[in-house]
Amino acid sequence: QIVEQANIHGVNKNIEPTLIIAMIEHESAFQKNVTSRQHAVGLMQIIARYHQNTIRKEVNNRSVINNNLQDINTNISIGTTILQQNINYHNNNITYALQRYNGNYKTKRYANAILQHKRNLDQLVNQQDI
Repeated sequence: QIVEQANIHGVNKNIEPTLIIAMIEHESAFQKNVTSRQHAVGLMQIIARYHQNTIRKEVNNRSVINNNLQDINTNISIGTTILQQNINYHNNNITYALQRYNGNYKTKRYANAILQHKRNLDQLVNQQDI
């Protein structure tokens, strides 16, 4: 279900699904019920207090049926919307968009880790195409 939702939301928001899956792997290790010490919730580790407008819009637009961030569809929908906003804000610069998602502009460590996960996933996908 995670891969299916990453594909759906990736296509809808023009984000490579492997980037979404790489973020989920890094953020939550695919654990939908995880909550961090900073109160980041779910697969994409969304901190609700920073994204109330985005959550409200997703619910009002019926992109999601509820605001339960532990729900796979809700979390991936809202997480990819936040990522897409960041991509737009940074003129399609994925590294900066990822740094903004993480909330850390001082280092590219987070962005580099996500992009490495993505490269690894892309290699796996390409090997499966053989």
